[in-house]
Amino acid sequence: MESSNNIGDVLLQQEKSGEALNYFYSSQGIAEEVNDSMSIARSLNNISRAFRQEKKYKEELLTRAKLLDINKKMGNYEAQSTDNLEIGNIYMEENKLEEAIPYFEESIELSNKTGNFDNKKEALQKLYITQEKSGNFIDAFASLKEYIATLELKYEHNKKK
Repeated sequence: MESSNNIGDVLLQQEKSGEALNYFYSSQGIAEEVNDSMSIARSLNNISRAFRQEKKYKEELLTRAKLLDINKKMGNYEAQSTDNLEIGNIYMEENKLEEAIPYFEESIELSNKTGNFDNKKEALQKLYITQEKSGNFIDAFASLKEYIATLELKYEHNKKK
């Protein structure tokens, strides 16, 4: 299982996403046979990455939705935050701005629960851009202010380390 994911990772880094998908699907199949939710999630995440590399957004969206469902069942808020962020990114890539917004907002909310500054920072930045492109300047300004405040908090947090 892990070796298939690792080989797929190497192939993905070499931009051989089609070949990588074969390994990721193999890993997913094994993980499903032994009912290992964490490994299924890892495989689905890798499959999503391969679809992103191929710009197959519809397939990536379907895979991310499965991944989000698994992470919800496992109660993994950190992963759910990332899943929502990535789904928002897919919609943003497809210029479906209004569809992206709720996913960025959910990612922010989950990031607040987990304290994940990086996800929150990225989601706020994407939310700001999306709102601005949609012509929603008041909300965009509010998101920009929260983005800046998050950067300041992250800076202070890192300074204490």
